Amino acid sequence: MMSRLAVPRRIFAPTGYRLTVLTMLLMALPLAAAGHTRPTKDLGQLTDEAELIFEGVVTKVDYGLSDGSEAEDRPLPHTFVTYRIDQAPKGRSAAGGVITLRFLGGPAPDGRILVVSNVPNFGVGHRDMLFVRGNGQLDCPLVDCDKGRFRISNERMFTDDGTEVLLAPTGQVLYGRRQPIPEVMQKRVGPATFGLKRAVPNLEGDEKGKQQYQLAEQQLKIQGEPLTIQKFRAVVTEQISKRYRPEQLQALRPVPSVNPADRFRAQPITPKGPVTIQSLAAPQPPRTQSEQMEVDMLAKNQGNPVFKEAPPLLKGPLPGLQERPPLQVVPRGTEPPSESQPAAPHAPVPGKASPGAEPR
Repeated sequence: MMSRLAVPRRIFAPTGYRLTVLTMLLMALPLAAAGHTRPTKDLGQLTDEAELIFEGVVTKVDYGLSDGSEAEDRPLPHTFVTYRIDQAPKGRSAAGGVITLRFLGGPAPDGRILVVSNVPNFGVGHRDMLFVRGNGQLDCPLVDCDKGRFRISNERMFTDDGTEVLLAPTGQVLYGRRQPIPEVMQKRVGPATFGLKRAVPNLEGDEKGKQQYQLAEQQLKIQGEPLTIQKFRAVVTEQISKRYRPEQLQALRPVPSVNPADRFRAQPITPKGPVTIQSLAAPQPPRTQSEQMEVDMLAKNQGNPVFKEAPPLLKGPLPGLQERPPLQVVPRGTEPPSESQPAAPHAPVPGKASPGAEPR
């Protein structure tokens, strides 16, 4: 039995092993230290890309298997989340006042769980405002997946990971600190339950780090008013009214609601664009003959720098060296004069006058 599937961003985890380890790691980390990303698109962009925007409550969560996909022959677990739609400022469901959304991930019959990064976790009773797109076609039928889900907890708005949604004095929607709301702290996938736990540092070093974090948190505190569902609903409605006329909203095609009992195949996994690798290092000059010989020898010797046989001799002169005439042994005192210096006169012999010298 394989422990994981060869699918990008999708990992099968045995319920009794890997999920338990994940739970222990999450419980050992402070909530503020857990990784999360805030929405990169503003509310206007989310509104533009959504086919359906609605506020509702989760009434049912089902699980099922696909008939495989073009990338995977084996069935893939999926989660079916049924919402009761209370309000829909943009679009409508083909099923009327309810809609069932299909997400990749969930428990498998053999006890393993398919966990997909950035796909939200849903539970019965969760109240949300969702920006839906591509239901029944995409792995995650929300705009930017988890960024297209806004939780409603105690009438206040939060992102999928519990980051508070704020309203700046300028009217812009901002994101503040992450809060330990119950919907985030406790999660359930099929028969397995796991969650986060706030860890309080109890060591001297951790206490110092906690103080530094609190100081940095105060300095980075975002000024804004916490958004209630009433105010958030008004902001979303304003964004929609800026972009659509009433007749345009009425002409929008109804969004389909999937049926968990229907057979389906998962969508093929294709990259958004060609994968390119860019290096910031300066281009390297071409290898010399000696360098290439060393590379070839290392490859032949399976990377072992200790060669079992002597390397072959280089053919021809080494690059960068000029041809020089062979050395000659010349007796001392008989060196030929160089071209750059004139010949020095011979020392006079005692008792014999030099040519051209005047007698004294």
